[in-house]
Amino acid sequence: MRILLAYDSLSGNTKMVADLILERLEALGHDVTAFRVAPDADYPLDESFDLYMLGAWTVDYGRTPPDMKDFIAELGEKPKHIALFGTGETQWGIENFCGAVDRMEKFFGTDYPTLKIEQMPHTNADYEEINNFVQQVLKKKERVVMTSIEIKSLEEFQNHMASEELVYVDFWKDNCPNCKMLDLSFQEFNNSAQAEKVKVLKVKLEEMGENFFFEQDIRQTPTLVLYKGGEELTRLNGFIPPNKIEEILEQNA
Repeated sequence: MRILLAYDSLSGNTKMVADLILERLEALGHDVTAFRVAPDADYPLDESFDLYMLGAWTVDYGRTPPDMKDFIAELGEKPKHIALFGTGETQWGIENFCGAVDRMEKFFGTDYPTLKIEQMPHTNADYEEINNFVQQVLKKKERVVMTSIEIKSLEEFQNHMASEELVYVDFWKDNCPNCKMLDLSFQEFNNSAQAEKVKVLKVKLEEMGENFFFEQDIRQTPTLVLYKGGEELTRLNGFIPPNKIEEILEQNA
């Protein structure tokens, strides 16, 4: 997995946390681009990453430090998969402890786990908390990867259709607001017990072509089709809430 790890550190505490996170990620074989944010830095934001991890110390009254705010502005968009961590001091008030993490979490709207460390990591409990944070973040990301497969070719699509298991196929395209909303529905659906009963394929118009969509009788996007053994069981068009995705699956499981 390609991971961007960016952090802002004042006294070195957040850097220590970032270094420990980096160590664990690399030990697990992940390709990590790690750096400390700084004024006028040239960030590798033209590259593609599967997961973003941002860390920051907290300015007075729970504010996000300026260099991290500038970096977030340079991102240009809010990454879909982002986990946040930081350090702080409770002596300034528990309401402001790691306030930068709280503010970034609210800004990005992420539901990934967060990590907050008091000052520098120095106890076994701190190291265990950091390790658990990394494991929980990767588990959440890998669950999304496992339950959502991007189809790149006709052969790949046909191979999945030959399976006897239940398969949801999400036919979508770029610049489609309802397609993005359906992605959010699947993010919530993936946390349900029903998610283990079905494979989810994502088929993009720009990837597979208009002829393929015509052959599958896809007249609008998004269109969600449930198959079993290559046979269509049902289809839905437009935005679909998570409970409807579960309901259709329960009816056909």
